[in-house]
Amino acid sequence: MQPKCPFCKSRNNKKLRQLTYNCVFFCHNCRLGFQYPLLKKNSIKKYYKESIYPQVWGDHTGSFGEMKKITYQWIFKHLGKGRGEKLLDIGTGYGFALLEAKRKGYQPVGIEPSPELSKIASKAHGVKVINDFFENVKFPIESFHLVSMFDSIEHMLNPQASLKKAAALVKPGGFLVITTPDINSLSAKLFYKYWFHLKNEHYYYFNKEILKNLLLKNGFTVKISMGQKRPLTLKYIENHFRIYPIPFLSITFRHLLSLVPTKIKNKIFTIYDGNLFMVAQKSVKIA
Repeated sequence: MQPKCPFCKSRNNKKLRQLTYNCVFFCHNCRLGFQYPLLKKNSIKKYYKESIYPQVWGDHTGSFGEMKKITYQWIFKHLGKGRGEKLLDIGTGYGFALLEAKRKGYQPVGIEPSPELSKIASKAHGVKVINDFFENVKFPIESFHLVSMFDSIEHMLNPQASLKKAAALVKPGGFLVITTPDINSLSAKLFYKYWFHLKNEHYYYFNKEILKNLLLKNGFTVKISMGQKRPLTLKYIENHFRIYPIPFLSITFRHLLSLVPTKIKNKIFTIYDGNLFMVAQKSVKIA
């Protein structure tokens, strides 16, 4: 028997890909992608505690860091400048979103479950980063002008509860910003079960309609819904295919890159790679 979709409860789904510990299924009814069975909380905590993310993706001061800076410069062009408003970034990673937020005039705070990344982000950018899972951290309701979930909602075991909690932290008239892989994107359809966003650490794969409906239920109106422009290098793609191999494509790409000079491999270019960028505004309370 097929597992139930965790969102619409339909069993009209199919197995998309076998991962290391479980499978990714695709729901034909609501078009959600989801892992089944989900990992236990203890396994996830162990993953983040022992995460080798910095060793895998390289020095945050190198080309990887430059790509992240360009990413958040693009995002904050759409969000505009702050005037001292408080901003919360959930799943802040290396903290480049906090760096750009501070540069734009916000008062940023980050939450990051990885102890190593938390230390790097705080030390490198001089920002406050709380080392914990979002579900464990408490803030007063409606205490932030902007709450961001940049490439983090897909990592959450209960994204509906996490989104509800994040929504409660936003002041009326404030914003909730999400970036996440879009399972209805062109890249998802082209690569299908070999889509490069299908990873052990991604538990859910959303689309525009699902996210829009979740935001509406929590009192938000979607203001921006579009593909995210992302900076990449050939070296980064090569590394990605090494960590997340795709039959034939990974080997072919590696052989082709062996003919490319290092300087070109490290050159940054921008593409739409299947990530979704969504900005929603919280309704203002009418007395």
